[in-house]
Amino acid sequence: RVMTSGEEIVFAKHARPMLKMFIKALHVRGDVVGARTVVGILKEVEMVENRKRVAQARQDASYKGGVA
Repeated sequence: RVMTSGEEIVFAKHARPMLKMFIKALHVRGDVVGARTVVGILKEVEMVENRKRVAQARQDASYKGGVA
């Protein structure tokens, strides 16, 4: 699928695989500090994404009258 201008980048499909690739490449090159830095970034971004997902689920459940 071709991305058009203004299309949203999905973290799980685009950014996460790229960051994991960077981590592996940094380890291969022996840059442990760099790899740990990218791991920290990855964990932070995943935490933010999870919070967004939970907030959206709660909003959806409250809109539908359910409990989340």
